[in-house]
Amino acid sequence: MLNVFSHWYDYYLFIFSYRRPVKLKDFAEHYRRMAADSDFRFSEEFDCLKHVGRDQPCVAADLPVNRPKNRFTNILPYDHSRFKLLPTDDEEGSDYINSNYVPVCHN
Repeated sequence: MLNVFSHWYDYYLFIFSYRRPVKLKDFAEHYRRMAADSDFRFSEEFDCLKHVGRDQPCVAADLPVNRPKNRFTNILPYDHSRFKLLPTDDEEGSDYINSNYVPVCHN
């Protein structure tokens, strides 16, 4: 991957550019850089993220009663942060929706 960058510093900036929040004033330039060359940097960032969270349990999502509720088999909510619905009539899986709480940066 390093050989596609003209200088090691460009590679360094790429790797660390998406690991911290982008300030609103810098967002247009950040997006322009990420979208350059047919969205190359978006693709690279996505590839870097494919192993993130693989060690987190997703037991509720994998229950037979809940599997049909998952739009994709490889995108599942983590048990520790999944959104839970109010259960109905003690029906197994009625509290499940494929959704996680997501922390938001307010800066």
